[in-house]
Amino acid sequence: MISATDNWKQRFHPEPDEGWLNDPNGLCFYKGLYHVFFQYSPSDCFGGGERGWGHFAGESLFDLRFCGMPVRPDSEQDRDGCWSGSAVVFNDTLYVFYTGNVDDNGIRSSNQILTTSNDGFVFGAKKTILSAPDYPSDITFDVRDPKVWYDGTWHMVLGARDKDDHGKVLYYEADDPYEWHFVRAYYRPGYGYMWECPDMISIGGHKFLMTCPQGLAHERYRFQNVYSCGYFRLLGEEPGDLEELDYGFDLYAPQTFTSPEGDVILIGWMGMSDNPFDNPTTGFGRQNCLTIPRRLSVDEDGYILQEPFTEEENVIEFTDISDSFTILISDARLSFSEGEFILDLTRNDIGKGRDIRRAKVDKVLSLKIVCDSSSLEIFINDGRIVMTSRFYPDSSNVNISCNGIRRR
Repeated sequence: MISATDNWKQRFHPEPDEGWLNDPNGLCFYKGLYHVFFQYSPSDCFGGGERGWGHFAGESLFDLRFCGMPVRPDSEQDRDGCWSGSAVVFNDTLYVFYTGNVDDNGIRSSNQILTTSNDGFVFGAKKTILSAPDYPSDITFDVRDPKVWYDGTWHMVLGARDKDDHGKVLYYEADDPYEWHFVRAYYRPGYGYMWECPDMISIGGHKFLMTCPQGLAHERYRFQNVYSCGYFRLLGEEPGDLEELDYGFDLYAPQTFTSPEGDVILIGWMGMSDNPFDNPTTGFGRQNCLTIPRRLSVDEDGYILQEPFTEEENVIEFTDISDSFTILISDARLSFSEGEFILDLTRNDIGKGRDIRRAKVDKVLSLKIVCDSSSLEIFINDGRIVMTSRFYPDSSNVNISCNGIRRR
């Protein structure tokens, strides 16, 4: 039953008032404003209808306002959707790269498109910079989500699926952002049939390839969702084992950018395609939101740490942590004992189909939780382990009780 009062409208997570939101795109700081674009279907909260880029912008990442839909599927090369991509600030111009989707009676093609803006709000002519003839011969039509960066040379990674159903990331370089050449493919056997939403970042001398593999076998502590997201540490130029970025129900398609202060900031989609869960916000004509920004660092063992980057009042921190504890946030139950951290959303249907997620943790040394009206972001051990989920309390007043741990 849908509440007559909209208790689930987020207070500080970016969320449009109507329609469908998914992947964050084009994260950047340009002309004094942070710009956070995202996949957007304004007329259908289930993702149908026109699919383009929605837009949040603001002087602070803590205070983003909705600014409409500046990128629309209005050309022949993107007529069936403007899909995910990224942005680069270069010579005082904002360069936006995205995948244009074309569907001819069930036969899909993917065009990588470049458009530019002089203010971050209005975009000019579109140019296809890569299409089917530019992809390796063993790659299917599934090529999408360009993440582009510039360091004296232009670089691009693209998510791909080959003709043997192996996920890969394609890497291109360019001296001119309109003229690209293929360099190599990144691949590691055993990690699914499609690697989408790729990103490549360097932190503290470590290099990482982030991606969202589809088609992984589910395990008790790993790959528990329909699709996964994580990162490969690059050993030289070869991917190591996949480490998950999130062990909760609702984190997908994360993207990073570098802030003016030099921090690597990650924002993800708090949702996922093809989930068996419900989001009762559809009763109010909207679905999904973005995570809070997360500042990334690397621990002494070379693993990524995620720190909540939000106003202090939004972070609940805990102390006096015992070897076994329980936290109740309304009917959401968090517990830890014998090396297992559990997020349980089965009580009183608070998860709307979300049940239990587990993470293997030897010892909980620190714990922070960001709780909004209908979401939880849980940061364990300085963000070495993170769990993200929507949840739907009956009341806008969220109650917290603890046993074996104390709220700071």
